[in-house]
Amino acid sequence: MNLTTGKKLSLDVNNVLPLASFNYRINQGSNLQIFYNTSSQQPDLQQMQPVIDNTDPNRITLGNPDLKPTFGNNVTLNYYFYKGISDVNFYSGFNAGTVNRQISYATSYDSQGKATSQPVNINGNYNSNFYLGGGFPVFKRFMKIYYSLNGEHNNSVSLVNGVRNVSQNSGLTPGLQFEKNIPDKFYINLGGNYTYSIPKSNISAQSNQPYYSYSLEGTVTVKLPKKFSISADCNYTNNGNRTPGYNISYFILNGSVNKTFFKNETLILSLLANDILNQNISNTRFISSNQIVDTKTQIIKRYFLLKVVFKFNSQKTKEGDGDE
Repeated sequence: MNLTTGKKLSLDVNNVLPLASFNYRINQGSNLQIFYNTSSQQPDLQQMQPVIDNTDPNRITLGNPDLKPTFGNNVTLNYYFYKGISDVNFYSGFNAGTVNRQISYATSYDSQGKATSQPVNINGNYNSNFYLGGGFPVFKRFMKIYYSLNGEHNNSVSLVNGVRNVSQNSGLTPGLQFEKNIPDKFYINLGGNYTYSIPKSNISAQSNQPYYSYSLEGTVTVKLPKKFSISADCNYTNNGNRTPGYNISYFILNGSVNKTFFKNETLILSLLANDILNQNISNTRFISSNQIVDTKTQIIKRYFLLKVVFKFNSQKTKEGDGDE
């Protein structure tokens, strides 16, 4: 069923699974949207088979033929505006969802630490997040500032040795960027962000330690004569309050020299240098009901690359344009 009122309001309803949307265009530069949807997921065959899987003797799994389908509800709200004359923009949003009969795991541990797990339906799982940001010029449009703020709060329920375990994770990430752009001359962007995470578990005190990471980054592109340009970008990342040996900081520096050809610059020849300081690394953290896992992974480090790009462009160039 579809319901439309005027030119700015609409509502759609789907009778298979409940679904509705509301869209209101306040004016030419701003819009409000609310979206609601539901979802259902059937347990897979492996989860339902009452067969013991002892491929890993330290973690045995057993299927559950009594599993029921999950049913989720999700609501999303978005709002934005843009003022073309003043070059000011803003966006914000919120998302929240719940899952009934979430397929989680009931895990039991013996005296030797061996685990036996079985999928079960559990209620009480939900997730939520919000985001906002925007940009505005300062100093008579000399430069532009961009800001952002993201947050989340998630709740996950499982069973550990017959005890209902509630694992929560909350996080907040503010960010700020400064941009200066003079077309055909140079482009500069400097910024950073900070992420603070607060995990919480009612059966494991060791999982309740907050941790953080922050990064500072910058990008510079300079146009040179004869259709040459040089670019460089860098990123410094710092991780803290983690397991000893995993409070890692590293600095990634990349650069390139570029040359364009032809009147409409459809051919681009670039020499790229990736991770010039040879410090690239991956550092992640995973938290579950009874464990914290910090992982440090070696990934592709320093390399050099010659790249050729040809752009198919049908736009005609103006008379008089030519190679410099």
